[in-house]
Amino acid sequence: MAGQLGIGDQRIQYSVAPTWVEKLSQIPIVSISCGDCSSLALAADGTLYGWGKNADGQLGRIGDDLLFPKPIKMPEKKRVVSVVSGYKHSLALMEDNEVWSWGQARIGQLGRDDVESNKKTWDITELKERTVVSIFAGAYLSFALCN
Repeated sequence: MAGQLGIGDQRIQYSVAPTWVEKLSQIPIVSISCGDCSSLALAADGTLYGWGKNADGQLGRIGDDLLFPKPIKMPEKKRVVSVVSGYKHSLALMEDNEVWSWGQARIGQLGRDDVESNKKTWDITELKERTVVSIFAGAYLSFALCN
């Protein structure tokens, strides 16, 4: 429906068998995370790819749903080491220990008070003084496990 299979065909609404995401076939993927109707894949080189529903900016861009995996533009000189998806939001842990969040912020799941609708990605400043070990996302919430 929204492209969450990553195969470019909106007519296929479900697949009972695993379906090959051909656009990622030549890219070494180290982790995948799925939200409500969207998916994120982290490549070994730190590039983040997203596809599927994007109604709330959960794919790190303003615009339509994505039928195929496309790179998500992350902050310059920042390497993503971990990524998670919530219902309509996403989190990334960077190599320099910063946590970034984007997507729906309706009830605080992005971890910031300064939410502006024209921004796509944000650094969670409250975590800057901490060593983040892992990140997690649920439907309308987010967690950071700190040392």
